[in-house]
Amino acid sequence: MTHPYQKKITNLFHQHLKPIVNNTNFQDSRYFQTAMFQMQDEMGKKLKAVEPQEVEAFTIDFLNSLKQLDVNEMLKQTSVQCRELKYQLEAESEQAAALIELIEEAEMQTPFISFVILNRLHLLDLIKGINEPEHLFKEYCRERVGEHRARVAMKLIGAVVENLYKHYIKVVWELWRVSQGDTKINTTDSYAFLTKKLIRQLPPKYQVLVHEHASLLRNAAQHFSYWYEPKKDLIIVVQDNGQPPVAIKVHYVYKMAKAMYEISGPYFFHIHRLYTMKLFGSKSFLKPVFKAFKKANFETLEELGKADFKEVEQQMELLFQPVRKYEFVRSSQKKQVKST
Repeated sequence: MTHPYQKKITNLFHQHLKPIVNNTNFQDSRYFQTAMFQMQDEMGKKLKAVEPQEVEAFTIDFLNSLKQLDVNEMLKQTSVQCRELKYQLEAESEQAAALIELIEEAEMQTPFISFVILNRLHLLDLIKGINEPEHLFKEYCRERVGEHRARVAMKLIGAVVENLYKHYIKVVWELWRVSQGDTKINTTDSYAFLTKKLIRQLPPKYQVLVHEHASLLRNAAQHFSYWYEPKKDLIIVVQDNGQPPVAIKVHYVYKMAKAMYEISGPYFFHIHRLYTMKLFGSKSFLKPVFKAFKKANFETLEELGKADFKEVEQQMELLFQPVRKYEFVRSSQKKQVKST
């Protein structure tokens, strides 16, 4: 049964937010950042036009409505939604299924550790990264043959790696190290180094998570260390250390860029959503939150400031206590120069 307040939220969305989203130009992925700014600006104008009394009334109404919700029903619904989303992801993508299995292996070591690892890339940056390469995919599909098509394929590799895949590789690395019992996890090594280590260390069931030429092609795209062979429609990639060049079909490079994009972009987004739902829809989180809301008396925002949420804070502290044993080293610490 739909709670009456859900209808109010839906009406507010259709009245205020939906027109803003629809009027923002997301058609060209190259201008995603501009579109986000425009949407934020329009929302700011809307909020400035709202009277403070309306904001207070809306907030109090919303908080009091939470008391009427059935927490057990919410837990049941969230569990069903998570299960359905998990089955869908596993059925659609072998890579997504492997990533979910790796997450669950890591969470056997420490519950909810995935929330810390999957959030290494801000959600808006993830969405931006998903949108950025789209115009290159369209450009590649418009070209049938030729050097330009080959160069677009290599641009795709570069764009996908820089915006999405290099962050994804670090997520896989951190999950893998947690699953192996490590508590100090260093991701300051280069993308190429971590990729090669994963290829060597991951067991066969997780090898689908890393592409064989992910490092080689990204390096070639960055440094333009490749050329096009028109007779056989090949991209010839120069290797380091005097090793012989690698010849790869242009279409295979495109397919690889698409596969890398899908697992580190759209599928990663939905896996992120799945494990966020699992945390915030868990019994350990929802029960104490709703208990605190039912105890509190929300008549004014001043009273809201006096509400006792100590039990919620204690529960959150307890929930994430096992995570505190981990040390994630994610950025190189600059060496301090001694003053003379």
